[in-house]
Amino acid sequence: MSTARDMLVIGDAMVDAYLRTEPVGVSDEAPVAVLDYVEVRRTLGGMMNVAASCAACGRVRIIGLIGDDEGGAFLRAESERLGMETHWFSDGRRTIEKTRVLAGQQEAMLARIDVEITDPVDETVARAMVDEVRRALPQCGAVLVSDYAKGALTAALARDVLAAAAQRGVPVIVDAKPQTMEWFRGAALFTPNEREARQFAARCGDEGGNIDDLGAAVARRLDAPVLITRGAEGMTLFDRSGTRLVHCDALVKQAVSTSGAGDVVVAAVGHALGAGRSLVDAVEFAATCAARAVGREGTCRIEAGDL
Repeated sequence: MSTARDMLVIGDAMVDAYLRTEPVGVSDEAPVAVLDYVEVRRTLGGMMNVAASCAACGRVRIIGLIGDDEGGAFLRAESERLGMETHWFSDGRRTIEKTRVLAGQQEAMLARIDVEITDPVDETVARAMVDEVRRALPQCGAVLVSDYAKGALTAALARDVLAAAAQRGVPVIVDAKPQTMEWFRGAALFTPNEREARQFAARCGDEGGNIDDLGAAVARRLDAPVLITRGAEGMTLFDRSGTRLVHCDALVKQAVSTSGAGDVVVAAVGHALGAGRSLVDAVEFAATCAARAVGREGTCRIEAGDL
């Protein structure tokens, strides 16, 4: 296997925040709980969770959209702490932040507060992002797209990124929502979970059927290999013609945490492909990394020891 090159991550950068509170009674203004503030804890979300796993594998470059606000400052500081090379852009919107309101010792989630603007990124900023992709590609072994359909990526931007990567022979691995997956048709690999794959198939007028029928339908529609992640059922890889290539069983009997497991898979596959491994080898490597990650508490990430 050749030496791993940089990984380039592009998509929707987010902050995941957790507002811890302690219930102290019932309000006399309305029949609702009164909560005492305890603390707010912030962590990396969206494409930044993929980038955090990439950072454990080697050098990672980021191209993303953030605001001039507290969330943006947090992402800047954390990416610097993790040694990422960052290229941040702004079109005036606030940084996406999702705050979970937790109550009590058991940290039951009462609500989630989302701060986001999902309008398509400004065209001038989009062109600048593509230019940065072109500048980064000569040093990169893989491009990882983490598209949550929050506006940082557009259909035109997706086409330009795919074209630039193809010119350099750099594989593009795509983790996208069903409504934007077709923007990246012809990519090196798509990594939907089973629910997303079925939603995409339904949008295309196909019921999907069993996992093999589903994989075939999605792969043919996207003209690309597809890795469907299936939680406790493992993950199944199909080539662009829809033929099953390999199935990897889940390698843990009981997961401690599965939040972010899909991001681990994306990062591990990108690392392996960028280092010259075959697609099947990359998926098997990703299955091993995911098994280690879900065996730990907290959001799933690759750690240096996993490699």
